Amino acid sequence: MGSGLGSKFTMRVNKIVRKVKKLFQREQTYEEWLSSTNAFIKKQHNNLADSLELLHNAMNEKKEREKGLLNAAVEERNEPLRTVGQFAEYAV
Repeated sequence: MGSGLGSKFTMRVNKIVRKVKKLFQREQTYEEWLSSTNAFIKKQHNNLADSLELLHNAMNEKKEREKGLLNAAVEERNEPLRTVGQFAEYAV
């Protein structure tokens, strides 16, 4: 995986850490803090899951494109052989 993905992930983790630190600085009861922290972490988890799903989909699309290009190249390579085969049928 590229370095861009790692740095994007690190940025998101750092954002979570900053948010949690900010929550600690507020005067809240433990239950309030826990509730808001859990909600925030759940939201961030969903964002990360969405990002991973998008990455997975992009990788699959790339594989399919490459497979299509490979199949097209094989077809193109085989085309002259088909043409020669057709002429051979007429010659017989």
